[in-house]
Amino acid sequence: MTQLWLKTRGRRVERHKTHLLTLRSDISLLNRDNGVKVIPEADSVFLNGEGVRDRLRFDLPRPFKLHKLESGPSTQVSVNRDDALHYYKQMYTIRRMETAAGNMYKEKIVRGFCHLYSGQEACAVGIKAALRPYDDVITAYRAHGWAHLMGVSHLGVLAELTGRQSGCARGKGGSMHMYTSHFYGGNGIVGAQVPLGVGLAFASKYMGTDGVSVALYGDGAANQGQIFEVYNIAKLLDLPCIFVCENNGYGMGTSVDRAAASTTYYTRGDYIPGIWVDGMDVLAMREAARYAVNHCSTGKGPIILEAFTYRYSGHSMSDPGTSYRTREEVQEVRQTRDPITSFKDKIISTELATAEELKTLEADIRKEVDEATKKAKADKEIGLDELTTDIYADPIETDIRGTTPWNRLPHKSLNLAAPEDEEKTNALYEDIFHYLGEFGRYQKRLYFLLCLPAISCALHKLGGVFLQAKPAHRCRLPNEDSTVEYSLPSGILNMTYPWDDKTGAWSSCLILNTNFTPEYYASGVPATASVPCTSWVYDTSLYASSTVMETKLDTIFHCEKLLKTKMLSEGRETRSTVRKTVLFKQSSASQKFNLVCEDSWIPATTDAMFMFGDLIGSVTFGYFSDRFGRRPIFFTSLIIQSIAGIGAALMPNALTFGIARFIIGLTASALYIASFILALELVGPSKRLFAAMTYAYFFTTGYVLSALFSYLLNNWSGDDSPRTFLAHLLVVSTFSIYPSFVIAHLLVVSTFSVYPSSARFVLQSVTIVCRILPESSRWLLSKGRQTEAKQILNKVAKTNNVVIPEKVLDNLGAVTTNDDEGKGKHSALDLVRYPNLRNRSLNIFFNWVRFVISCTYFGLSWNSSSLGGNDYLNFLISGLVEIPAPGLLILTLDRWGRKPLFTGTMLLTASVLLLSNLIPQDLNWLRITLIMIGKLSVTASFNVVYIMSAEQFPTVLRNVGIGSSSTCARIGGIVAPYVIYSATTWKAFPEVIFGLLTLSGGLLGLLLPETFNKKLPDTVQEGENYGKDLEKRQKSNRRSRTSDTNQDLPLG
Repeated sequence: MTQLWLKTRGRRVERHKTHLLTLRSDISLLNRDNGVKVIPEADSVFLNGEGVRDRLRFDLPRPFKLHKLESGPSTQVSVNRDDALHYYKQMYTIRRMETAAGNMYKEKIVRGFCHLYSGQEACAVGIKAALRPYDDVITAYRAHGWAHLMGVSHLGVLAELTGRQSGCARGKGGSMHMYTSHFYGGNGIVGAQVPLGVGLAFASKYMGTDGVSVALYGDGAANQGQIFEVYNIAKLLDLPCIFVCENNGYGMGTSVDRAAASTTYYTRGDYIPGIWVDGMDVLAMREAARYAVNHCSTGKGPIILEAFTYRYSGHSMSDPGTSYRTREEVQEVRQTRDPITSFKDKIISTELATAEELKTLEADIRKEVDEATKKAKADKEIGLDELTTDIYADPIETDIRGTTPWNRLPHKSLNLAAPEDEEKTNALYEDIFHYLGEFGRYQKRLYFLLCLPAISCALHKLGGVFLQAKPAHRCRLPNEDSTVEYSLPSGILNMTYPWDDKTGAWSSCLILNTNFTPEYYASGVPATASVPCTSWVYDTSLYASSTVMETKLDTIFHCEKLLKTKMLSEGRETRSTVRKTVLFKQSSASQKFNLVCEDSWIPATTDAMFMFGDLIGSVTFGYFSDRFGRRPIFFTSLIIQSIAGIGAALMPNALTFGIARFIIGLTASALYIASFILALELVGPSKRLFAAMTYAYFFTTGYVLSALFSYLLNNWSGDDSPRTFLAHLLVVSTFSIYPSFVIAHLLVVSTFSVYPSSARFVLQSVTIVCRILPESSRWLLSKGRQTEAKQILNKVAKTNNVVIPEKVLDNLGAVTTNDDEGKGKHSALDLVRYPNLRNRSLNIFFNWVRFVISCTYFGLSWNSSSLGGNDYLNFLISGLVEIPAPGLLILTLDRWGRKPLFTGTMLLTASVLLLSNLIPQDLNWLRITLIMIGKLSVTASFNVVYIMSAEQFPTVLRNVGIGSSSTCARIGGIVAPYVIYSATTWKAFPEVIFGLLTLSGGLLGLLLPETFNKKLPDTVQEGENYGKDLEKRQKSNRRSRTSDTNQDLPLG
């Protein structure tokens, strides 16, 4: 408190006068700089340059006071429009509810004690704005506002006051005993809630939930000895507890200067740091609370906040509040420091909202509270048989004591005071992580296992770069045998092949139509006519091959058998010699099937078939996953992918090879999505962003391994037995990460003699993983299979060395999905039925189809071999540049917002891709550098688009919207190979197309509304209005500047 408050001795009236004078003095200090000071910085954002303020930064009029802290919360705070309206709505709702409670008390509908919170709304709203979903709150008897903020509805609060069955405690708790998830009351004993709050902090630290506990008490309770005791315990154990002293100036009817020798309550902890904050400023309270949450969450122990506030009513409804203070004092605070009117003036004067908007908002709140009040009055009371229901969460005895020791009453657990809505019901499952830990030992093990399929998906999706690489080739001369080399003297080339003006080199698809005799070469006059090639010689310096590779599989077995028979008859060793005969270096499909010249379009079609399979698989397997479970789909996809991968390596022609790739594509997204969902459902809410971004790193790992595996196998020698064994072991021991070209080499290099053991090892690996990997407990609960879910959760708890109360597990039976209820109500047609929603949806679909997911990302990945230089090195660098993207997004997404990052990365990609075509050929390193910068930026936009798209769609259409977007992405992936194939017409064509598409995508992204720190739309109507009517809002803001913006609120 202020040091201006004098300690006087003498008559009561003298003490009262002194207190009034010092209170007014302190108020004058608060109002010395009461004007709103807007900081003219770039952080004051304008939407579309139309002058409509969306985010502003302010200087707080009253600085923080610190105790044992070198630095405190920033006095420069920012707030956006949506948050400002949200805070105003919360404060106004609490004020209106307290007014209704007071009126019902006067009507004798509310009986017993009733303590109102009017005047102190900014304390609760500011603190709540800084809390995470898993943080705990406990307060004293002035609890109505807190109960509502923590999730209890208007009716739940008001009906509890009237003692009716719709109350949050079925009417059995009343004013001082309201509870909901993570809110522990409402406590009637002065100061007794503070030790309980420290206990909650101890539980959070003990179970590793990363939560904090907020323990609120008043200045009257601040002198309680138990508070000083738990100060000591909290600091001794460094518990994550935020002590909040709501100093409203009076403990019941006694002013603070008469009750406390020291009124600087934020220093009372001595060895605990503290902060004094203006409790009538919601933004100041929010910043102080954010600082406190961060302080506790980072292991620095407890902290004390003293919120300097004021209550308008008496201590309780039986206290008129005027016997120890004057009406003038109360009125002066109302006029100069009221948290609602002052915040209203601030957001209107700075154009964050208009007076008309706030008037409409107030009318809606009054209507809602009035309707809840009517229901609370008319609602029924519970029956006598329910008086002993749900007293204990985990009752030890089946009956409880009545009015006398021998009068025992039965205790029943009906769970009738469970959370009221679907959001709170679903939160029951999230509460499990408070017991399990958000990322414990069990979760870490399974998370790593589930991340491995991301490597497999990357190997299959990107392995086509080497599977279907197009090596340099020339037509085979009639007199050349299988041992001929690719290179020819320039004189021979001139007499053998026509010149290709398009490529600036000798033709690789045509040969001169003549008899290639010694006399012809000696003449030095090349023929004029040419014919298409029928056979080719390949440059094996990069992608080695042999005629054995182009021989049918049964021929290999036949040759092997004959050679073994002959060598055994001579008494010679067979194994190593046979291997040297049949061993080959890596061969691409283009070599194996001669997919060059007229058939050069087939590799692009094969890649398109893979992406078409990806499209079909994402739809079908997604449906099967929701119906039959994540686990069976995971293993089904894994097995099918492995079999198809082996089959692709053994296919005899391009058609069957393409079919095998289609089957692999069917399982690629199914395996990726199933493992991704299972992985995210294992971890707690605060760890999911980290888990999602880390999962992306495993995909990047598969990207890099594609280049490494291909390079190593290309240089794999059959007589290098240690290296052979090591590579074989690497493949079979990481079952979930081998692609088809690794399997092919495994089979042939081992000359099929080790395959049975490999197959047995793979089957054993699958069996072990089946036993380790459980079904999703959330999915099991949604299907009513509660017993199986409980068994899995108990297993997790045992591994994490924690215990989940049986009652908590029983409550999980309430977790259900509303798929059946919502079925048929909304479809993909709703995305295009309404103009604004249609424009945004088509914009998002276009971005997913053409740019981020498909054409540009996969196009740049698949096209790395055309950049010049070493194909393996280019591809490796292309994978490595993806590594910084997820980390950068973790640091910037919640700072800069979605829209700037999305459009910025898209436009950067477009710039470097278009610029790369202007680089001279002798500066190819510079061209590769620019394209890799584009790859990094498009990878970043790849990750942003998932989050940004999900936030653009309303809740009721979110799954439909993301599913439709994902489908569009696969369509883009089908188109991407043909964009790459366009390089046969003009080498720079792919980069130009990708550059123009990303440019248009980035510009279209500017039309999408920002979603960061915004209230997301829930209904279709909200989705239609989202980001709309900016011009109307600007005009309304202008009109508000000339209107009366100082309308009085109905203060309680």
